[in-house]
Amino acid sequence: LDYSATTYFEKYLRDFKGGSYVKSAYQKMAWLELIHGNLSEYKRLIAFCKTEGNDNLGSDDHAEKEGKKGKIPDVSLLKARLLYDGGYYNRSLAVLSEINRENFDRSERTEFYYRIGRNYQGLKSYNEALNYFKRAIASGNDLKAYFAGNAALQAGLIYENLNEPDSAAYYYNTCLDLDFKTYKKSLDVKAKAALDRVKTKKGAR
Repeated sequence: LDYSATTYFEKYLRDFKGGSYVKSAYQKMAWLELIHGNLSEYKRLIAFCKTEGNDNLGSDDHAEKEGKKGKIPDVSLLKARLLYDGGYYNRSLAVLSEINRENFDRSERTEFYYRIGRNYQGLKSYNEALNYFKRAIASGNDLKAYFAGNAALQAGLIYENLNEPDSAAYYYNTCLDLDFKTYKKSLDVKAKAALDRVKTKKGAR
């Protein structure tokens, strides 16, 4: 949430000659402007996600989709995401606890459950994390966003760590079965590897 991050994104865009993380850099600069209340600058920067760089990486593909969709992210969900990414789990949960969800659409509601689950997972409060991951899956199982898919993958990882391989396999398969778009390839690779790992453990018993 530090405005000085823009300096480093601008340096990356100025000095890097390839196409990777270019869309992502513009997206993150746009997010900083949105968080600080500069909607017009957010719109200017997010537009570059449609035209600059390439979409070979999941983060760049996600940035391009945001640029094309034209839907402005909910600022509180965005802050919660960035705080989680930085490891500030309790601060992220505090932001989420203050959100008014009255006007949320189903995608935003799914993300809300997912974000809470990820923070509890980071805090190793696994029962709470599983509760919210399951709510995210139920809420967003037919959406194109990745929240339900990654919720299923993370639930599988928790169950695997709790030595409950059957439950782990169920949620890994759920991740594979869900028809989402963003990060689908990378999450499917992780789910398939995890399934193989669970099967090997069960076979070794």
